[in-house]
Amino acid sequence: MAEYLMGIDAGTGSVRVALFDFRGQNRAYAVAEYGTTYPKNGWAEQSDYEWFEALKKAIPECIKKAGIAADNIAAITCDATTNTLVYLDENDTSVRPPILWMDVRATEEASFIDTIREEYDATKFYKPGFRADTMVPKCMWVKKNEPENWAKTTYRKKDSQHVCCSIPLEL
Repeated sequence: MAEYLMGIDAGTGSVRVALFDFRGQNRAYAVAEYGTTYPKNGWAEQSDYEWFEALKKAIPECIKKAGIAADNIAAITCDATTNTLVYLDENDTSVRPPILWMDVRATEEASFIDTIREEYDATKFYKPGFRADTMVPKCMWVKKNEPENWAKTTYRKKDSQHVCCSIPLEL
């Protein structure tokens, strides 16, 4: 019978995996790091390939430390940073490095949203001073500055969706 819960947190510099029993006692913990690149001032990107490599390392390590079989895990929950965007093609392959939550390259696009926000139902709820680190300005930036990547993009996912939907089923 499955008796353990797994929690996965994909943060800015590492993925952390923990196993708990049903009483809430931590049974094991593992960490695998990955890097961040800063191509220009205010920009921050990561490799989703490195995220998955870290995930493939940390999950088995945590299970081994706990001394349990993978089929003893009843449920898995996953969380990751917010406003990190992954641009995927029709084959679910990245067309560019994910733009990290702290990236503020889309300041012009955020300012533009401020000028039109009252005109459209979709943007009326935004407060003045729209932030460049959020998803909509980042999408606008990619569409404007990397039209070839935007054209190849079929899906845009937050990193939490991308990481959590890619947990290795074979554990």
